[in-house]
Amino acid sequence: VRARGAPAARPFLDYVHADDRALVLDNHLRRIRGERVQPYYPFRIVDRHARTRWLEINAVLVKWQDKRATLSFLLDVTERTALQQELRQNLVEGEAILDNSLVGIVFIDAEGRVKWNNRTFEQIYAGKRGELIGQHAQFAYPSRDDYLALGRAAAPVIAAGGIFEKEIEMRRRDGERFAAFVSGKAIDPADASKGAVWVVRDITRRRQLQGEQIGRAHV
Repeated sequence: VRARGAPAARPFLDYVHADDRALVLDNHLRRIRGERVQPYYPFRIVDRHARTRWLEINAVLVKWQDKRATLSFLLDVTERTALQQELRQNLVEGEAILDNSLVGIVFIDAEGRVKWNNRTFEQIYAGKRGELIGQHAQFAYPSRDDYLALGRAAAPVIAAGGIFEKEIEMRRRDGERFAAFVSGKAIDPADASKGAVWVVRDITRRRQLQGEQIGRAHV
């Protein structure tokens, strides 16, 4: 019996955020019917202070007074969810910055294959969007010997946690050769299996200007 003046109990669904009510109600009804339902999932509520909070529910089917009911365990995951959303946003923003960088950036795995590259890297090598993913990095070198030679020179520097830098000749997908400045660094020097990040700058124009200046100086 409710005491005189005490507020009436509100159905739980009234606290659920309007955008999540259908999800919560559907899962509840399906569980009552004995259907297979995901045992836990996140949803939003609006508390008595009109603040939106995230809860994670873990519900099981039970019998209550000879009827099917659900026993629900609720965990407030508002802070955790906010941190996850912030991390996802930071990752999206970080990738956007890298993708629009003026230098080519590529992540090469331990087997020498492209795992990720930015737009400038594709433009340097005349590759279409996404075309270079999964390709062996050897495509960027005039020959296999050139690829292996750079690897031998870079390996001890990268393994020691340093940054390997060198001006070399490279090759675009259409076979055109160009001058490049490359620098590479291990993701984790203690674990070579995590691969390395390389930065590539096309310095062909700079080389041409240097050659023209030298030529004028000897006139």
